[in-house]
Amino acid sequence: MLLIRSTLLVALCFVTSQASANLSKTIEWDESVTNNANLSMQMGIDAWKLMPSVANDSNPTLNRRANTFLFLPNAYSKWTYRSVSPWIVISGDLKVTQNTLLNFKYLADQSVGARLDELNFDWSISPLLGIRAGLVNYKTTWCRTYETDSPWMREPDFFCSTSTRKDLRGGAPGIQSYVNLERGDFRYQALTGAYWPKAFNYAPREFSNWDPTPNYYVTSNHKAGISFNAMQMSTGNEIRLSWIHTQQSAFSPEPQVLGVTKQKTDLYYAAANYYLTEKLSLRGTYSLFKMGNTCISSIGEHFECLDQINDKRTVKTLEMLYQVTPKDTFAFAKTKYNIQSTLTGYPTETSDYGTYDNFFAQSHRQSAMAWRRNWNNAVFTTLQYSYVNQTMGYYGEAPLPSSGKAIGLRLGYRY
Repeated sequence: MLLIRSTLLVALCFVTSQASANLSKTIEWDESVTNNANLSMQMGIDAWKLMPSVANDSNPTLNRRANTFLFLPNAYSKWTYRSVSPWIVISGDLKVTQNTLLNFKYLADQSVGARLDELNFDWSISPLLGIRAGLVNYKTTWCRTYETDSPWMREPDFFCSTSTRKDLRGGAPGIQSYVNLERGDFRYQALTGAYWPKAFNYAPREFSNWDPTPNYYVTSNHKAGISFNAMQMSTGNEIRLSWIHTQQSAFSPEPQVLGVTKQKTDLYYAAANYYLTEKLSLRGTYSLFKMGNTCISSIGEHFECLDQINDKRTVKTLEMLYQVTPKDTFAFAKTKYNIQSTLTGYPTETSDYGTYDNFFAQSHRQSAMAWRRNWNNAVFTTLQYSYVNQTMGYYGEAPLPSSGKAIGLRLGYRY
């Protein structure tokens, strides 16, 4: 990880120095720019009616979670789930100097809790080159968390809608370097970043989607990522390619374990947005998440720390948005989510040593539709319906299926 961080920081310095040298001769700054601030705030009330086929998980301590794994709005809720709950999203920026911004993003809802996603300085070295430092967003996915015109109450992409994936869609203390470039009708942006979630005690227990033991604590957590975006300005058609890598380590202090878990994850993301007409657009996304960890116990006895786990998760989404009128937007989406876990375990009283492909597997399908109505410049409502079904199972066990429906109504205010 030290090599990754060193390489990234060297690259940041190299890109900065080269671009500054090449561009300083041709760029003239507009000295008439004055300090100003921008603020956007959304708040409201969400009401959900959930209709799952399974009311409760049969064994919450294991992955036999036929209710939770439907990923309805009650799944992995940070706060005690309530059918009617408030939410707020705030974002803004303050121009500190002629070419320096202070960015700020904050949200609070029962799904993810209260969360500060961004608080950073954005220094535009030139119209083409910039650096962000502080609490920065990974810029990996197209999650609509802070969009003011999103048609969804709950996004169809599970990496955007559940708190278990916050480590890949939120932010962390770090540094980013980005390049903006326009050529003809196209605009390009490339970004590279290094992140340290444990810094300033921002995310002290973040360990991907895996808890080694109840009392574990994280000893190291480092990330590095790159992202590329291209947009055709005349049509709004756009693509994104990104990757983020994580290296983590945690210690389990339980006397019977005394184990160190080392973990690596990678998220590969590809997305495209295409306008069929001025009012009709299609968006497709593909996420591939890979995780591998190994636990080594200093006492060499506890079987829970003598396993190697490799996790592979894919999310595919296809969305269609249709703006019927300037005030009414309809959205339709299909989502496929698959999990495949491979376990290499040591012998215990109940199992033999070996590698078990598909030790745990899940297949999840969702269909969703939504209608957003902007009653005026401030007040809006969203009505959403989702139907999901899933099948999960452990190696050698019968599959555990379940399904569910969710109907939601949002009353929102935008400022």
